[in-house]
Amino acid sequence: MIYLRRLAPLALALLLLAATPTLASADEAGDPIRVLFLSKSSGFQHSSIKRTDGHPSHVDTVLAQIGAERGFAVTSTKDAGLINATQLANFDVVMFYTTGDLTQRGGTGEGFFRGDGNPPMSADG
Repeated sequence: MIYLRRLAPLALALLLLAATPTLASADEAGDPIRVLFLSKSSGFQHSSIKRTDGHPSHVDTVLAQIGAERGFAVTSTKDAGLINATQLANFDVVMFYTTGDLTQRGGTGEGFFRGDGNPPMSADG
């Protein structure tokens, strides 16, 4: 029961993404919305985001499938180094599914968070 309760926020976010209309029409140029999904863990790592033997995690796979169906492109990573102004300019939305302290105060990504999409998720119970 506790495991299900911890996955509820992720499940809700995935359901909301799946229920949205196709996002490709939202971009005037016809390019798909670009989503960066960071699932880095510092310490404990939930099984849903764990990559095994070089294979994508369950969440990586589900987000890619939803993106393909709904017209947005997902880049899944565990590299928190992509959270900088140069790299973030390549994305329209950033999704976090992280554990532990992964932040650096005064980082270069602050401007991105003031203006563009940033739907955080939590697996805390």
